[in-house]
Amino acid sequence: ILLKFPDRGDMNKCKESLVLSLNQEYDIIETTLRKPRIKIPGLDTTLDREELERALKSQNPLIADDEHFKVTYIKSFKTRKSKTLFAECSPLSLHNLLNDNKVYFGWERYPVYEDISVLKCFRCQQFHHKSTDCQQKIVCPKCSDEHEFKDCKSVTLKCSNCHTSNLKHGTLHDVQHESSSPHCPCYIRHLEAAKLRIDYG
Repeated sequence: ILLKFPDRGDMNKCKESLVLSLNQEYDIIETTLRKPRIKIPGLDTTLDREELERALKSQNPLIADDEHFKVTYIKSFKTRKSKTLFAECSPLSLHNLLNDNKVYFGWERYPVYEDISVLKCFRCQQFHHKSTDCQQKIVCPKCSDEHEFKDCKSVTLKCSNCHTSNLKHGTLHDVQHESSSPHCPCYIRHLEAAKLRIDYG
């Protein structure tokens, strides 16, 4: 049984009540939520993670006192000079940064986005594993046939994930979109599930 509570206080009260009511045959497991994550694209810098962290905190009052703010990764690109920064922060910092929609670095102002990742295989189009670990057949993200996207000649769009969901679970998803579409109902469902595992305060 999975229970969700509006805040930690209600959860603790229910947990105490369940401990008194249930016998030893039941386990009560508290889900650990991960910290919110943000991404800041377009940075032109040679600073390392710790230097970037200090620079951002010194220039942005919204995260200056956030002990949870931590630069976790800096992504470089072969085709452009700019980099994308990924960081963890507190729920309050996430709210303030997204509301303000900007951070200052150097003499520039950069947009801020929440980073919510849904692991998806680019080989079979299914979720929760990478293509390097995939044991499934190749599925085209455009038409759902067994070939790579670059070889697709179809003019009809068909999402393999929504099609499978309709067959197995009786859902009524529109399948006329690519499986890579950000509007795909199956992708949105996994995205919402990912949000449930984030501490929004």
